Amino acid sequence: MNARLAVLLAELRERFPGDFDPAEVARFLRARGVDRRVIGELVATLERERAGEVRLDRLPGPLFRVEGPHERGRFSPEAWGHLLGLLTTGQVTQADFEAAIDRLLSQVDGQVGVREVRALIEGIDPRDDGSTPLDAMTVH
Repeated sequence: MNARLAVLLAELRERFPGDFDPAEVARFLRARGVDRRVIGELVATLERERAGEVRLDRLPGPLFRVEGPHERGRFSPEAWGHLLGLLTTGQVTQADFEAAIDRLLSQVDGQVGVREVRALIEGIDPRDDGSTPLDAMTVH
């Protein structure tokens, strides 16, 4: 679960203790700009918790992002996996994830690898491993 959803779920637990009206919870979340699918998952999570089922630390089902046609082939499988790992573990927000993709596509000539992703997202020097400088990386 990303950090934003974890915060929303914690807020819902406090704001709607005990019995609650699912429609009221949905209205509250819509006002916050939450996606309809995620609203359904959050409401279902609260209902399961209220029914005495085990408290869920994660939302059911994986949250994922599929490469668009303009992104396919530009990212190595390892680089794409690294980006998805950062998103799903909550290390970057969805907005930061999308901004990183746009920036990498515009700043890196050729295929984007893990070193370029780490250089942008984690703020490290891609040459820290003792290798030669990246010729394909253009920084604007």
